[in-house]
Amino acid sequence: MPDLARTALIALLTGAIFTAEARGQRPDQENQHLALIGITAVQARVVVQWDMAVTMRGGTTLSDFENDLRSAFERGLGGSGMSVDDTAPARVDCVVSLTYLESAEGTVTLVRTVRLFSPDDPDEPLGRWTVAWSRGESRVTGRDELSGSEVGGDCAAAFGQDWRRANPRS
Repeated sequence: MPDLARTALIALLTGAIFTAEARGQRPDQENQHLALIGITAVQARVVVQWDMAVTMRGGTTLSDFENDLRSAFERGLGGSGMSVDDTAPARVDCVVSLTYLESAEGTVTLVRTVRLFSPDDPDEPLGRWTVAWSRGESRVTGRDELSGSEVGGDCAAAFGQDWRRANPRS
């Protein structure tokens, strides 16, 4: 199987694994907009799926990338006017998958998804959650160009932009 096809399959399967914990389909555009209205605080969570080949020949480690990602994500959410609170009734995830591509350039496929979850029953904190809003992108980058801070900021900006549209006076 060619490297690009293998990478696409891995990214697809990774997306299936990360979304298996959430119930329901991706909401349509209008419902996504409505889901953002009135939210003032969220729990922030990052999930990183890391191909160990990414750290070969030096470069960023999983731990460094994840710490930078978390810090930038939380800082970016706060900068958009959103409060980050571990007891908030909604949760925003920044899910990142990095897959190394065998090439002379040392390239990495980066898949990023930001999702807003709302609890099915707010009175049951360990109950089921539903995806209320999501945005994603994928790109190819150089292994030495990976920045957890940049990706975390991108996650926060994707959420913050739509959140500000839905809450123009916040």
